[in-house]
Amino acid sequence: MATSALVIVEPYASLIVSGAKTLELRSTTSHKVGQVIGIIAKGTGTVIGVVRIDDVIGPVTRDELDELRHQHLASAEDLAAHPTWRFGWRLAGAIRFQHPVPYQHPMGAQTYVTLSTTEALAVHLAMAPADVRGLLRRSQAARDVADRR
Repeated sequence: MATSALVIVEPYASLIVSGAKTLELRSTTSHKVGQVIGIIAKGTGTVIGVVRIDDVIGPVTRDELDELRHQHLASAEDLAAHPTWRFGWRLAGAIRFQHPVPYQHPMGAQTYVTLSTTEALAVHLAMAPADVRGLLRRSQAARDVADRR
């Protein structure tokens, strides 16, 4: 279950959860290899999907970054503005949520957000196939009706 989420600016957040962007550039390695993490579109207050960090490469050279452009999708301007981006986090298993999951953004959080138990469960539920989500919603609606009796 995703218990943390990475804050990403658009359009990169959407490109990640669509599966088009498979390499996230960072200035450090990641200790979350093998974990599923949420993807937050910066400024939206929502987790828009999830992805698994499969591996970390680096440090890499600028020439290597140019060769990997089809995976990281960063513009030349973004690369020039972030000279410390020397590590690539290989991403896989992207899922874009049909309904983004709201979360409470803690003051000062800029890179990772630790999700509350309720938020993590909501993200986990959003990962379920649409037919399972519908079944769970119908089950909850039936319980709500029974509780009112």
